[in-house]
Amino acid sequence: MKNFILKSVATLALLVCVIPAVAQEFRSSYFSKSSNFRHQMNPAYLNDSYASVLLGQMNLGATGNVGLGNFIYEVNDGSDNDYVSFMDSKVDKNTFLNDLEPENTFDFYLNYNLFSVGFKAFGGSNLIELNMRSAVNTSVPYEFFKFAKEEGEASTYHIKDLTVNTQNYMELAFGHARNINEKLRIGAKVKVLLGAAYADFNVKNLYLEKQLPTPNDPTNFYWKVNGDMHIEAALLDSKVKYSNAVSADGRKRIKGFNDMTFGLAGLGLAVDLGATYQLTDDLVLSAGVTDLGFINWNNVHTGTSAGEYEFNGFEHSGQQLVNGVNPIDAGLEDLQKDLENLFALYDDGDKNISQTLAATVNAGAEYTMPFYRKMSVGLLYTGRFYGDYSWHQGMVSANLRPLKWLEVNANAAATSTGFTMGAMLSLNSKIAKFYIGSDRLIGSSPADIMTAKEANSNISLGLTIPL
Repeated sequence: MKNFILKSVATLALLVCVIPAVAQEFRSSYFSKSSNFRHQMNPAYLNDSYASVLLGQMNLGATGNVGLGNFIYEVNDGSDNDYVSFMDSKVDKNTFLNDLEPENTFDFYLNYNLFSVGFKAFGGSNLIELNMRSAVNTSVPYEFFKFAKEEGEASTYHIKDLTVNTQNYMELAFGHARNINEKLRIGAKVKVLLGAAYADFNVKNLYLEKQLPTPNDPTNFYWKVNGDMHIEAALLDSKVKYSNAVSADGRKRIKGFNDMTFGLAGLGLAVDLGATYQLTDDLVLSAGVTDLGFINWNNVHTGTSAGEYEFNGFEHSGQQLVNGVNPIDAGLEDLQKDLENLFALYDDGDKNISQTLAATVNAGAEYTMPFYRKMSVGLLYTGRFYGDYSWHQGMVSANLRPLKWLEVNANAAATSTGFTMGAMLSLNSKIAKFYIGSDRLIGSSPADIMTAKEANSNISLGLTIPL
């Protein structure tokens, strides 16, 4: 089962032939006074002295209008194969296609704190921390899946705007926050970015036209393909793997990447800025902007399409296997082989690329109830700015701190990708602080991830030691 889940997730990325963003912060903690990590959304919130190693914070999640349940199907045919891919002949074409959207999106992210220490000095609060951050954004049009599943029913197909983008890097941050006066507090971070992997794959247009070498045999056909595609990839310290094919202008065809060894693929710099203002005794205003910066990726492997070529169809798909049996592990590996043949890219050499980060703006207002000062209501706007992957969210949060060792909140949010609900529980003592929560309680849980048809869920948890 472990291998199955890993390969299932990998196949969503392999749909575009690369190895794999949404915001990576835990927004349910924005108004949580016991949270040691809300400074990741607004550095002015840096205030406590604490330490953490490995268990500080992990925020893991996914968003999208499709999930594994759209591509993996459970079968009960008496065999040992509980699951098959959407390409298997047992999966009805209409059942599969009717569940898809015009643009099928799937995003994955991870923000993992490896080390963090906050301390008082230099007239304020200070921070040193090391985080691992990973984000994958995918968008696959309906027409691609239509072609893959019903291949041959139509004589032409046009696939366009199929994209995948991923960033993976380590983040070494140095922060400082201080009070300017009794009402205003400001904070800032400088972050050194150590790039591990970056990839961008884009199919602007892919035209497929059926060819019949034997006019009297409509079952014998291949596809004439003409496309406008490109790929950029910096994967640790890797080398390009080539096939035997060569383009008309002498470029080698890319088959994948190998000989990956540990190495620095990129180097960058970013800053976070933030402020809070106590407008009245009951109302606090806050604003922060994070990830204003860039990464320079070195020795980026690049490739583009090269005119017309032939594609013999999904020869390895489950429809071609004996008796239609398609064990899921083998099925996903076979699908990868077919995709390598469908998306023909030729080497353009290596180059250096400078890439801006996805900047995020948070603006909040928190009102403490005069009749019960252990309760507050917060409003938070979040905007993420990253070209086609930009989005906006408005959240309302109810926060309750009935005891020194207990804090809870619940929130609801409307976003450009749908409606979400979240919650957080924080347990605090003199020797440790522990929290657990989710920004998206409505979505798939670990128990139903195999059948979920919307990837909208996340989990965040952490443990810190007060100093």
